[in-house]
Amino acid sequence: TEKGVIRVIYKTQKANSKRRNHPMPSYCKEWLQTWLYLNGFNKLYQAWDQAGFLQSEKPSVDRLDDYKPYTETNIRLVKWKDNKDKQTQDILLGRSTSGERCKPVLQYYHS
Repeated sequence: TEKGVIRVIYKTQKANSKRRNHPMPSYCKEWLQTWLYLNGFNKLYQAWDQAGFLQSEKPSVDRLDDYKPYTETNIRLVKWKDNKDKQTQDILLGRSTSGERCKPVLQYYHS
């Protein structure tokens, strides 16, 4: 259900915040629900339903700046695929905030 997806999004945000040692989201679940509906959640949810509930089409909340926590001004509503693609690009370009994924590589030359 729509409410179930919103519950999971908020629960995941809290778990990810804890894992990243970030503050908890600066908003409550009720604020997030209102924000989602004001930002097109209905349309995205319906498209996900019509796509047969494919994971790639599921509504997702992305942080605009991955170095900052979930706040009212640092989130956007996207499809799961768009969120994942951004993460992949950040990893490939060395912009990921995840220390275990992006580590500098030192290269030594022997003469």
